[in-house]
Amino acid sequence: MSRQQRRQYKRELLKIGERVSRVGLPVPSAQEPVMGLAAVIREKLYERRNVHRASEAAAIAAHAFDISLKNNPSEIKIACKKDCSFCCHTFVSVLAPEVFRLATIIRREYSAVDIQKLIERCGVSANLDLNARHGKKLPCPLLAEPTTNAGCSVYSHRPLVCRKAVSVSLEACRVEYNGGEVGTQMPFVNQSLFSDANLALHLGLHSCSLSERSYELSAALRIALTQRNAEQLWLEGNDIFANVYSEPAPQGFADMISRLASDLAGLPGD
Repeated sequence: MSRQQRRQYKRELLKIGERVSRVGLPVPSAQEPVMGLAAVIREKLYERRNVHRASEAAAIAAHAFDISLKNNPSEIKIACKKDCSFCCHTFVSVLAPEVFRLATIIRREYSAVDIQKLIERCGVSANLDLNARHGKKLPCPLLAEPTTNAGCSVYSHRPLVCRKAVSVSLEACRVEYNGGEVGTQMPFVNQSLFSDANLALHLGLHSCSLSERSYELSAALRIALTQRNAEQLWLEGNDIFANVYSEPAPQGFADMISRLASDLAGLPGD
């Protein structure tokens, strides 16, 4: 493909991505809209002078999920209610841009005293994997009031995996919360949209040669809040999350990312 053809391909993908930002991703999944959204995210990540471009890339993916879900509501009744927090007591793994987005919001909306309390709460569950947390009832440090049923303090800015986490059975959530093994019953539409938005964010990162590792939320957030200029350091290639627990992506997923991202990596960056 010639450079001119690649520029045309880039323009077409960006148009598709801009449409996704307006009307959302389709259900069931389709590759072209995902690639379009990835191109929009990649474009954001190429804003070299923008020190918050990683945070803003995460926001693009989250917005795409939200508008997609709004236009593709589940036909199955959701059991989740306001301030229900059973699913906020388990292992959460997030991409670095999502961590930086949370840190940016927290610095803007929390007081200095509350930020320090949050950092201390992060230490309770930092680097604990799924097995270590299962049934322990350790609250996410971002719960508004961890000792009550109050909801997420940054709900509008929560990571993609938390946006996906809805259930059609309150009893199933209660069993899991108490250490049982039933499996959360989640509507297909939520799983599909999470997979596509998450894939687009992975593709954008991979095509820009940025880390696409997924990290345990509490430990990663603690670093993002205590490390000066954490987002900028990470964008410059510093592995600031080197000591944070990270689960490797399944090989099939990694292979797919590498294959699809090759179509984005060769696009003009200007």
